[in-house]
Amino acid sequence: MSTATTPTSSTADQLRATREGLFFIVGCGRSGTTLLQSMLLSHPRITIPPETKFYGMVRDTHRGLDLSTERGYVEARDFAFESLNRRGIVFDRDRYLGFAGEAERTWPGIFTAVLAAYAATKGADRVGEKSPVHTHYAHEIMEDFPEAKFVHMLRDPRAVVLSRMKAGFGTNLIGPNIVRWRRAVDMHDRIADRLGPGRYHIVRYEDLVRDKESALRALCAFLGIDFVPEMLEHQDRKDRGWSDRSQDWLKNTLKPVFTSSIDAWKQKMKPAHIALVEASLGDRIERMGYERTGASTWLPGPRVALSILLGHAEEAWNKAVRGVRKALGKSRTEASESSEG
Repeated sequence: MSTATTPTSSTADQLRATREGLFFIVGCGRSGTTLLQSMLLSHPRITIPPETKFYGMVRDTHRGLDLSTERGYVEARDFAFESLNRRGIVFDRDRYLGFAGEAERTWPGIFTAVLAAYAATKGADRVGEKSPVHTHYAHEIMEDFPEAKFVHMLRDPRAVVLSRMKAGFGTNLIGPNIVRWRRAVDMHDRIADRLGPGRYHIVRYEDLVRDKESALRALCAFLGIDFVPEMLEHQDRKDRGWSDRSQDWLKNTLKPVFTSSIDAWKQKMKPAHIALVEASLGDRIERMGYERTGASTWLPGPRVALSILLGHAEEAWNKAVRGVRKALGKSRTEASESSEG
């Protein structure tokens, strides 16, 4: 790996501190990852940016760049800043360029520069990252950041699937949402033992909501920081931790914790949907500490498989629509610039 030469000690120290103190909150979306982020943001030493989705929306879209060349690295570096800034993740550009100039010329190096600049902009000495999509990249991230810790936010799959279907974003089909929870468990199976208890910690949503202090004290011990009472009043935090466009589905984190969400699925979820979830996930439910109700329905396997196929078709259609809109927007911009010229 090539690195920039002659780094200043302060910048090098901050980059090293970022890597050494870094932690990732992973887990299926709608498991309480934002709630946990909100509580950690109430700690005076910690900052966590809005979801960067760095591996999926930054690295993967420009993975063909040759970062060993100056041109390739500069293009990757600048795209990372512009992409994140456009999605409401704001940090000082000059600080970022300073960190990026001395970081490893790799995608993990750029990501480290992003997080170091964000932490410096916020005045924090410890930075974490929370993007549920990074659950699918955890095996890569653990290799790219060998000192980072992982916090897996876990919640009853029936509650997660119900929440995802009603969230107002993504798909409301049951099959793809079952797959999301299953992938989080598959991630657990792949990395938990490899990382060990020193780098991998599960926070169960139900435990966090019922007894915040006990769950947060255990988490703080895992992260190596002192517990502070402010974490119990996350609704009073100064930094929301999410951008304005996410307000509709994250605004509950500005309210005190409520326990009614724990068992709401038992009243609000259709019995057939409960049966589909349980039939699809099988013993994964018990292995992760939950119990099946024994609900049954007709042809659960084929119905979930069909739902998953429809989800793929829906995703392909939405992607095509976004592509057309992007192309039309670009054409209009070029036409406008041409007329102005």
